Amino acid sequence: GPYTGVWYQQYTIIDAFSRTTIASSLETDESDELAVALFQAATEREGVHPRIVHSDGGPAMKSVLLANFYRHAGIGASRNRPRVSNDNPHIESYFKTEKYRPDYPSQFTSVEHAREWAEHVVHDYNTRHHHSSLAGFTPEQVHTGTWVDVHTERQAVLDAQYAANPERYRGRRPIAATTPEITQLNPT
Repeated sequence: GPYTGVWYQQYTIIDAFSRTTIASSLETDESDELAVALFQAATEREGVHPRIVHSDGGPAMKSVLLANFYRHAGIGASRNRPRVSNDNPHIESYFKTEKYRPDYPSQFTSVEHAREWAEHVVHDYNTRHHHSSLAGFTPEQVHTGTWVDVHTERQAVLDAQYAANPERYRGRRPIAATTPEITQLNPT
């Protein structure tokens, strides 16, 4: 915030498969009402309910109000283990990407400034961030399925390069990487 002791809370919902930030809200406090409102808006906009929501063990995420919303929507809940920061690697990776951006301000002058910045980051992350775990596709491309068209274009370029210089590839036709078929939070 603008001075010591002023903190903002960012609520963020990420699709674990596509890494798309489905919804995000930056607030001056943490509350179960705000968490429920964000989940309601996200599920209405997406038109689907997730089977399971994996979250940290913060008060809003453990609230009776949110638990009731999940129950009525048929959503299961899963939580991080206490003091195990990598139990939710997707959101941890997102927040690290957010905080290590070159344009991350040393402080926000107001909650409006923080919201503007966070909104810009969410849009940029979804549409421009070529994610390493998504074979270089953006989260939006994977979420919307347009990655298939981009993959076809990439493969066409590789095929043309191979046709022009097959010796460069030791006789093996290069294959463009594809997105993973499944996603797990903590694969063993």
